[in-house]
Amino acid sequence: MGLQVIERSKGRALLATKYGQESICLESGSQVGLSGLAFEVDPGTDLNDIGGSLRKLGIDSEIRSDITPGVRKAVVFRDPNGTLIEIFETPYFHPVSKSDSGIGTLKLGHVAYRVQDIKKIAEFYCDVLG
Repeated sequence: MGLQVIERSKGRALLATKYGQESICLESGSQVGLSGLAFEVDPGTDLNDIGGSLRKLGIDSEIRSDITPGVRKAVVFRDPNGTLIEIFETPYFHPVSKSDSGIGTLKLGHVAYRVQDIKKIAEFYCDVLG
């Protein structure tokens, strides 16, 4: 797909697009499936305000640092399905890939997600995350 490996460690590989935007983190584990999602918000957004809004809704969250090389700080919490959600602003872009292999993916913006209660998840993403 033209993605570049920007970090590799035991049990984890982080992939970025041709333009250096982190896109996929592959991790070994006991289960197959989606374990987390990350969403970028507008630059300058106060992550503490997001955490406060989540608390008002009864959602536990915390600020974490150095999630990946491209995400220095994020608000982290779980959705009703137990999936880890990271909200970050102003990511670091890695160097542009000079490789001409693959299709040269510029951005990944969709994900397939299996859930037991589609109504509950849809309401969460619409009402809580907008």
